[in-house]
Amino acid sequence: MLILDEAGCHLDPAAERRAEPALAARPGTLVVIAHRISSAASARQVLLMDGTTVLTGTHHELIDRSPLYADLVGRWHADGTH
Repeated sequence: MLILDEAGCHLDPAAERRAEPALAARPGTLVVIAHRISSAASARQVLLMDGTTVLTGTHHELIDRSPLYADLVGRWHADGTH
C-alpha cells in the first residue's frame, strides 16, 4: 500500500498527469489524499468527507449524489466541464 498525502501539490498539471498514472501502475493499493479535483476525477473510487457526511463513489457518481462535490467541481472547472 502506498499512501500519498498531497504529494502532487507542488507539481504542475503536466507533471501530475505523468506521476499519478505511473504510481497507480505499481502493484498494490494506492491511496491519494488530495484537494485537486483532477486527482479525484482519475480515481477509481473517491471518498468525500465533509464534517459528519461521508460518501463514496466514482467522480461522476459523486457529482450526481453530492451538491457539495458538484459545486467543488464547478468551481474548479470554470466552464462547468467534468
